[in-house]
Amino acid sequence: MSLAEGMGAVILAGDRGADDPVARARGTRCKALTPINGRPMLMRVLDALDDRGDFDRIVICGPRHEIASTDHDLQKRLGADPRLHWIDQGPSPASSAAAALDEISAEEPCFLTTADHALLDPDLLASFLDRALERREDVVVGLARLADVHAAYPQSRRTSFKLRDAAYCGCNLFLLRNARARRAAAFWRRVEDLRKKPWRVAGVFGPRALLGLITHSLSLPRALELMGRKMGLSIGAVVVDHPELAVDVDSADDFLLAEQILVRREGGAR
Repeated sequence: MSLAEGMGAVILAGDRGADDPVARARGTRCKALTPINGRPMLMRVLDALDDRGDFDRIVICGPRHEIASTDHDLQKRLGADPRLHWIDQGPSPASSAAAALDEISAEEPCFLTTADHALLDPDLLASFLDRALERREDVVVGLARLADVHAAYPQSRRTSFKLRDAAYCGCNLFLLRNARARRAAAFWRRVEDLRKKPWRVAGVFGPRALLGLITHSLSLPRALELMGRKMGLSIGAVVVDHPELAVDVDSADDFLLAEQILVRREGGAR
């Protein structure tokens, strides 16, 4: 795909408000606007996307606009960049994703990520997205090898699934190539409550997937084939070379780890 063709982007920025563990620990009104090494997480993700010239529409799905409006830098950015569009979050991540995707043309590819991907920068984004755009599957997901994450960040605790060749964890990086890929958001609604219980998620995908997960006998391509068959689409994966792409900010401990990485990368607070 050439840069001239255009591409949409969705940033899921919803959270549980003051009850979110990161927002509560840092004393902010929502997680997405929590500064980390001096810059709100959501703004960091927008910075990463800004470096590319192929995003023609970026939909942010986050907390109620009256909460978002308290961040003056964000409001200034929303007003100055016609590509940016804000919608309020839905009752669940899957419903938020579906609503945000409705704001993007189904005829063009769409990149989807989360606002708590605080370590995302232009180079890390390119390391996933450039490889994903070379593939031809309807949906491409970013994965990291759990061994690589543990080697780089032994203190990090990540949800993972073990396959025949390795254990993998998600990176909250997705490319939805076409209209057919939108089925993934609808299917996500069925399994989102089970995402911390991989064996039950596998059960939704059928007995072969469940047995393969229990016995660790599935290869990654075979696992993706079974998932895609259930959803009526094709799924591919980019196994990233940068373990920090698996570090999102779900907890206070995650926040401290991400901030340590950013301090090493950028120096002290901006």
